[in-house]
Amino acid sequence: MILLSSALGSFIQLVGVLIIFLFVLVITYFTTKWIGNYQKTNFANKNLQIVEIEAALLPRSMDDVDLSVINSNFAMEAQLNPVKDSLFTEPKDSPYANILAIRKGDDKRPELQKLDKALTSPEVKKFIEEKYKGAVVPAF
Repeated sequence: MILLSSALGSFIQLVGVLIIFLFVLVITYFTTKWIGNYQKTNFANKNLQIVEIEAALLPRSMDDVDLSVINSNFAMEAQLNPVKDSLFTEPKDSPYANILAIRKGDDKRPELQKLDKALTSPEVKKFIEEKYKGAVVPAF
């Protein structure tokens, strides 16, 4: 838990959350693009039709397709359970896990060290495990 008392501190916290949100969006976008390109190149001669659509639309398109690759966050928003409803989930050691990236030289900043410690704390791990019940797996 991070507590800030000043208005400037709250603004900095908001900016930090927005940066993390944008980072997750970028990772999701590029992962989806990579999967689509991989499928196009490796399944081109296997009589498969691969259609790229926005990740948020994937759960609603399930009735129209035989297979769909859906990120856990979009599956959960659509009331799907990634643990029970999926054929495959990424392992804990997936190279696509969300991480906290700190620019070289900024790794000594106390507020970033506290953020890193908080995000990888046993309390956060326990919260993720209890809240998401395997649909989101802590990678730390």
